[in-house]
Amino acid sequence: KSFPKRDRFAERLVLPIRDPAGQTVGFGSRLLPQPTIYKKNVPKYVNSPVSSVFAKSRLLFGLDQAAPFIRQHDEAIIVEGYFDVLTLHDCGIRNVVAALGVTLTRFQIEHAARYSESRAVILLLDSDSAGNAATDKLCASLLPNLVQDAGLDVSVSHLKPFKDAADFVQSIRKHQDDAGLRSLFAQTILANKIPWEQRRDKVLLGDLFKPGAPNENGDQDVQRQREVDNNSIVVI
Repeated sequence: KSFPKRDRFAERLVLPIRDPAGQTVGFGSRLLPQPTIYKKNVPKYVNSPVSSVFAKSRLLFGLDQAAPFIRQHDEAIIVEGYFDVLTLHDCGIRNVVAALGVTLTRFQIEHAARYSESRAVILLLDSDSAGNAATDKLCASLLPNLVQDAGLDVSVSHLKPFKDAADFVQSIRKHQDDAGLRSLFAQTILANKIPWEQRRDKVLLGDLFKPGAPNENGDQDVQRQREVDNNSIVVI
């Protein structure tokens, strides 16, 4: 049985994905509001298929444009989405790149850091449950070896109560010009920035204090939390 051919990117906003040299190697896309062709169970984002030149795990969206600004600011900011990069670049925050999906790889983090003299990277993933889980996993699993092996300076920040950078820009632009927005963005990132080790420790403490987890004396997690409080350990 034959099936009608369908454009992979039909009813989608399509964006070119370029390598660090500025050569287009693939495309990313986002489903337009109220599509007519697709009915249900449609992924919101679709990329070009993996090929010898398009490997999601080895590319960063916007890096060809962000590289000189990463050098200028001596810091790379990694966000999740294409539109986070586009909205931040549009208001003059240009040392920003995005992973092609939630899961960041060792290569992507190292590659972003390569353009910073101090090899500084800020992870600014979404503030929703998926973004928080991805950040926790990176700090607990990938970063310990990566930071030591590659000599990176990695921090974690967030833009709460906003879900992501695009949401931040859209909301703040209603009340601030771009200069004010850039200033507020910088202040927010700095105020919320912590070393990756602190985020890792939060993950480990979170596992330790799960409800019902007994301590060595058979007490419950409430007693452990009291001990933490009494010793002035702050879990953020």
